Amino acid sequence: MRPTFVVACVVSLVIAIVTSVPAVSVLMTGVAWKADIGSVTYVADSLSAFLVLVVNVGSVLAALYGVRYLADDPYKRSVTEVILHNVSFVALHAAMIGVLITSDLYSLFFCWEAMSIASFLLVLLDARQTKVRHAALRYVLQMHLGAVGILVAIGLVSVSMGGVSFAHVHEYAATHPAWMVLLPLGVAFAMKAGLFPLHSWLPETHAAAPSHVSGLMSGVMIKLGVYGLIRFGLLLGPSMELGSVLLVLGMITALFGIANAITQRDIKRLLAYSSVENMGLIVMSVGMAFIARSINAPMIETAAWTAVVLHITHHMLMKAVLFQSAGNILHGTHTRDLNHLGGLIHTMPGTVNLLLLGALGISALPGLSGFASEFPMYMAGIDAMMTASNVISMLGVFSVVTLCLAGGMAIIAFTKAVGIGALGTARTQAPVNAHDPSLFTRLPQWMAVVGALAIAVAPGLTIRALSGAIYTVSGHTIPEHLLSTLDSVGIGQAVLIGVIGFVWMLRRWAISAKPLSHGPTWGCGFTEGDARVQYTATTYANSTVDIMGPVLDVNVTYRQIAPADMFPHSRTYHTEEHDAVANKVIDPLAVRIERALRALAVLQTGNMRSYIMYAFVFIIAVVVLTLAEVL
Repeated sequence: MRPTFVVACVVSLVIAIVTSVPAVSVLMTGVAWKADIGSVTYVADSLSAFLVLVVNVGSVLAALYGVRYLADDPYKRSVTEVILHNVSFVALHAAMIGVLITSDLYSLFFCWEAMSIASFLLVLLDARQTKVRHAALRYVLQMHLGAVGILVAIGLVSVSMGGVSFAHVHEYAATHPAWMVLLPLGVAFAMKAGLFPLHSWLPETHAAAPSHVSGLMSGVMIKLGVYGLIRFGLLLGPSMELGSVLLVLGMITALFGIANAITQRDIKRLLAYSSVENMGLIVMSVGMAFIARSINAPMIETAAWTAVVLHITHHMLMKAVLFQSAGNILHGTHTRDLNHLGGLIHTMPGTVNLLLLGALGISALPGLSGFASEFPMYMAGIDAMMTASNVISMLGVFSVVTLCLAGGMAIIAFTKAVGIGALGTARTQAPVNAHDPSLFTRLPQWMAVVGALAIAVAPGLTIRALSGAIYTVSGHTIPEHLLSTLDSVGIGQAVLIGVIGFVWMLRRWAISAKPLSHGPTWGCGFTEGDARVQYTATTYANSTVDIMGPVLDVNVTYRQIAPADMFPHSRTYHTEEHDAVANKVIDPLAVRIERALRALAVLQTGNMRSYIMYAFVFIIAVVVLTLAEVL
């Protein structure tokens, strides 16, 4: 059956409209929305309302793209597969909203698990491929391990307080060490957010999922991990210690993520590691906000929260553009390997233009929303450097240095993605036969670009509209000097965009009346060009691998030319990129656990008498331990 995604698109659009109306009302009035459904109370304050809008916009963009993406899918799928994919997408959309408006741990756990299972099923669309099944299994196992943290929190709070509402969680922190419940919850949320070292599922899953699902998971779903850290960090008391842990964890995540992005030759894995980096930057800003609150520094706190709100919005839009561009390339060339691409600017100019805009935005270069969203991060870090506390000053220095390093490495990663994949000449036949998808397929990407441009030229206006979310988490109104600074940034970016547009139009006018000749690039004396003399994605990253070798895990297979090889034969240079945490920690641990479980497999005899004996021994053990007052 030819896949169709229209039903999921329509239902997702209805969900977005129905839930966005009260969300906008909450942001405009500051009055929380509340509804009792059975014994469960759902509440949406301004923070939840803001993220509901993010979820809705990201879901609708993914659904619109998915309609044509799946319609052009070359695989024949069964009716069951098509229905399951539609239902799973709608379930994921609804579950994400449920996470944001629930007010007790039981409902949170239910929505959290529904979100994980629905996204797991979406990833499995191409389950015929072994890599897809492996990535989906890794994802669902790690998500369920994280969910155990929520169950532990439920047990601690319910036993001590007699209930599991968020109010009970707050009361628990007043009478018990807050870290006891924050630690298991933090593990669950950090794993969903893809924070180091709990990120290993993210590159595998985002690369394996269909592109509209990758964009939704990367741009929207992982933000709910940050929401959990913010919500429960505020409930349990944002301390200097918690803020410092989040700030340092965010810095490590950002640098580790973008360093790995540079080494990737799979364009979707590159984008996935970029998401790890951006989640690190967001969590770093959350940590800075918590630190600022602990020392009563409202100027730093509001700047940090402003950065969080803007960057969440910016990242959602840019990842929709980038992953959907990767989907266009995959459909057109049937490969994600940058080493097999090249010259796409000639065969897929529309997609390449969108990829370039997304790359400029995600690299935080002036002209798009990334620059506007990271500007308050710099402001918060620089203000922290000016405080009287040496510790906070050093943390401010480290945060600014992290932003500079991450920004520079992001430029390297995305010049590689655009330059190697789109420029030069085709390295294989795949890009030669490619073509742009329809305008309808690219429509959601252009919608996201327009949104990013709006934020770029009006960041002050954007943050005024979302000020309710910042007031909810900080308790402070946004300082006028911060708003005026953002207004100035917007004006500067508008002027820059205008100048670039004017120069582009002037150039088009200047060359329009002149004949243009097309030919191969001058070969410096070589009469026959060869695509193999170009830089590849591998060689482009060599300098980064040399510098950051201990952090990265890149295996190189190459035999050096010996001095005695007067006439060396042809040779190959092969690299294989791995995630250092997954390859050196998680996978070896999983192997040991599997061996231990296989050793216990001797108990699985298949004999009913043996199982009855096991049950009898267990009952006797429970009775003995109870009599001994051990249980």
